[in-house]
Formats: sequence, C-alpha cells, structure tokens
Amino acid sequence: MSWYAAARRILVDPAEAEDCVQEALLAAWRHRHQLRDPAAVGSWVRVIVTRSALQRRAGRRSTVAISDEQADSQTLESVVLLRFEAAQAIALVEALPPRQRKAVLARLIDQTEYSALARSMSCSEATARSLVRHGLTRVRQQAPVGG
Repeated sequence: MSWYAAARRILVDPAEAEDCVQEALLAAWRHRHQLRDPAAVGSWVRVIVTRSALQRRAGRRSTVAISDEQADSQTLESVVLLRFEAAQAIALVEALPPRQRKAVLARLIDQTEYSALARSMSCSEATARSLVRHGLTRVRQQAPVGG
C-alpha cells in the first residue's frame, strides 16, 4: 500500500491525505538519523505517515468536541485520556523486538495478509502468525491495567 493510500484510508479527504504525506516526508527527512535499517525505509515512512494521519484525525475530532458549546470538562478529559492511551500504545509497539514490531505493524496498519507477511519476512506463515501473536501478547501484558 502506498503512503498516500495509507493516509487516505485514515483521513478520507484527498487533500488532507496529500498534506499529511508531505508533512510526514519532511519529518522523516528531519529524523533520518533514527532509521536503523535503510532497507526498511518504506515501512519506516509508512509508520510516520500513519501516525501523522491518526494525529490529524484525532486533532480534528478533539477540536470539534472542545469547540462545541455542549462540550464539558469530561469531554476534554476523555480526549486527553485517549491521546495519552494512544501514545502509550505506540510506545509499547515501538519497544517490541524488530521482527515482532515489523510483523505487528504490517498486520495492524497495512492489514498485510499472513502469506504476504511471511514472504516479506522470509519466514513461514506459521512464524509470521507467531510473531504477530507474541508481539500483541507482549503489548497487552505491558499495557497499564485498565488501559
């Protein structure tokens, strides 16, 4: 899936998706020193695009909720809590070992089929499934209770 397609699936609006990809590419360029594996640059940028699109979508929703005359402090608190929980989840996924992280992100963000994931990771389909299952289990185990 292209970076634009990933942003478009989250944002729907074509112009907003284009802006998102452009901003993500600028962010990737500024943080290129953080790229550990140059061969994985496409996946790395896709993660940046996806995060950017999710942040845009969350910002758009929270702006509407907060500016609404009926919004109260609970609405603001729920928006802050959702953002905090999302940041925690991203940190937990990023802390996974590289192969598990790649498998989890490919399945959850790109919705890659296990057979395609296995081919891209040069492993069996059973191993790809195991990487995803163990990665998600690890994230769930490390997630704060109640989160």
